Amino acid sequence: MTYQNFAYFYDELMSHAPYNNWLKFTEDIMNKNELVNPRIVDLGCGTGEITLGLTNYSNDVVGVDYSQEMLSVAKNKAADQGKDIKLIHQDIRELEGFTETNLIVSYCDVINYLTEASDVEKVFNLVYHSLANNGIFAFDIHSQDYVLQHLINHTFADVSENTAYIWECHPGDEIGAMEHEMTFFVKTSTGMYRKITEDHKQQVFSHTFYLDALKKSGFRQIKISVNYDLENEEITEETDRIFITAKK
Repeated sequence: MTYQNFAYFYDELMSHAPYNNWLKFTEDIMNKNELVNPRIVDLGCGTGEITLGLTNYSNDVVGVDYSQEMLSVAKNKAADQGKDIKLIHQDIRELEGFTETNLIVSYCDVINYLTEASDVEKVFNLVYHSLANNGIFAFDIHSQDYVLQHLINHTFADVSENTAYIWECHPGDEIGAMEHEMTFFVKTSTGMYRKITEDHKQQVFSHTFYLDALKKSGFRQIKISVNYDLENEEITEETDRIFITAKK
């Protein structure tokens, strides 16, 4: 799935996203595993908000995304901030060119955009072979309970200074499958609003599926965390976001 027109106002709509929590979670991983100035790859980097934040911990940060539009926004932001990051246009299902990477992260539901079990397994294998020995892979997913109780069959809407959206979440054919119908109204230079629509699909498998797929790829020391807290392992019916870390 690529973000097309959406890319250019994504940051405004995500202005309240807890990016600092993702960064703190990553910092905790680095501290726990004694990673100093690691080579970091951010899969599904989008507009680069997390990627740019990771430059506070490393001078070797790479962002990967399938959306040229998202990467264009990220490139402009990096230039504005005077930060040096490498941005690569690539489908993570075809990940290549990385070796001896110390830390690979993929946050903000990126893995949930892999709607086929075989694609999840393929990406995990590619990540495994992109890591150095003892390298870490960290990602997050929604919990199935959260999807079923708080996302599917719900409609979300918001209005900001220059944009407004209506976001409808419908069930897919499988448990944990979601189909998002998004309608955006973007204010133009004339003061008129332009209507943009995008459809996205996601699949949330059970967390045990992701654990088994990691083991199958060769990962070890696999750990579940919740609520951006590396040490909190208690999944409840109210848990919305599950974090999984694994070591090569």
